[in-house]
Amino acid sequence: MKRDCRDYRKEINSLTEHCEYLNEEVERSDTDTATDAASAYYSEILEIIRIILAQTSCRKTAEILEGRKGKTYIDELMQLVGPMQEVVNGLKIALAKNIRQLNHDGSSISNYTTLCCGILLTFNDGNEEKITLGASELPKGKSSVASFNAIKLLFSRVRNRYEFFLQWCTREKICVAEFPPSSAVSLEKMAEFSVIMSDNAAPATCTSRLVTAYIRELKEAGFTEEQLVSMSQEQRLDLCRTIEYGCKAHAGCLLVKEMVSEEDLVMKEFAPDAEHQQRMDYKLSSLLHAISKEFLPGINQYAKGHSQEFLAYMQINYPSAVKVNSFREVGSRMWTEFESCHRVNFMVDPFINFLVQQETVRLSEEQSKLSSAIKNRLGSRTFRVAMAVRGMFWISLFSPLRVLTNSHDLGILTHT
Repeated sequence: MKRDCRDYRKEINSLTEHCEYLNEEVERSDTDTATDAASAYYSEILEIIRIILAQTSCRKTAEILEGRKGKTYIDELMQLVGPMQEVVNGLKIALAKNIRQLNHDGSSISNYTTLCCGILLTFNDGNEEKITLGASELPKGKSSVASFNAIKLLFSRVRNRYEFFLQWCTREKICVAEFPPSSAVSLEKMAEFSVIMSDNAAPATCTSRLVTAYIRELKEAGFTEEQLVSMSQEQRLDLCRTIEYGCKAHAGCLLVKEMVSEEDLVMKEFAPDAEHQQRMDYKLSSLLHAISKEFLPGINQYAKGHSQEFLAYMQINYPSAVKVNSFREVGSRMWTEFESCHRVNFMVDPFINFLVQQETVRLSEEQSKLSSAIKNRLGSRTFRVAMAVRGMFWISLFSPLRVLTNSHDLGILTHT
């Protein structure tokens, strides 16, 4: 069972009621500039709280307000909701019995390294809830130490926001006796039994080990040195029971990378005459990329490609044929190397015939080097065999592996 923000109304109702009371008091008082400002302030707080409790996005809130607020207000509201959401997240973590799982994944946007981090909370009543602590944090670098410090900073920031909230309630004479202390917002709640999930890259697994060591350090801080020395090795190990687990789907990505690298070694021996000046090398992956540039339709199509001409050619010469999209549409990028190759296998003859026709209707000086290189490779026995092998691996290995490691696909299979 999932636990949403509305389950926390007991802990937040006192704040809401206090804001409503102050708002009513302000409205009953004389209307002047200060009173209007105070009324607007408390109304703003109530609006933010309702947004968080209803789990409504700021953009959706603009629709609910029927256009009474402009885009500038929505931008300001997004900036206000962020810290308020961190207060709610801090309250949830403080109320939780355990942090059962922590997920982290590094990526990059342009030249900036980013980190996504989420946790799974369990409560005394048996309910569970997922929380995203940071959707796109900015570590100081790509190293495991930088990622680990970013995770610590996330918890520290949530704890500080929650602490500021408790201090504000105390200053406003709001009873917070039922609220747990900010010290309960801690990674120490992972010590009893938890899973740290990441991909299988070396920096990610090293980050998980650093998190485990930090959890152990927090747990051992609650014991004296004499107590720790008196424990057996097994007892001391049991103080922190965490499992560092690599994503199963990412294991498929590593397998793809290894198989493609082995294939490249073979292709280098059998296709030594692949022309670098024709914008491709001996690798099959470069051919697949070139095909996507030449025939990819839609807004991302290559400016010098011939996707529209190819679609018209298919309608005239292959009117009843099933047109297989040989490009990545959905799913993870890790499977593209094999899935796209399997799709291209169905379209080899139309691709070659179209490119041959293009050569006959164009002058020699107008012929695209990319189109010529694609045609030559699709007609090569070496490349055709490599494509067939990839297609067989997709059917027999990677397609079933994707289903087994994809919870969405497993859910579809369960309900059919």
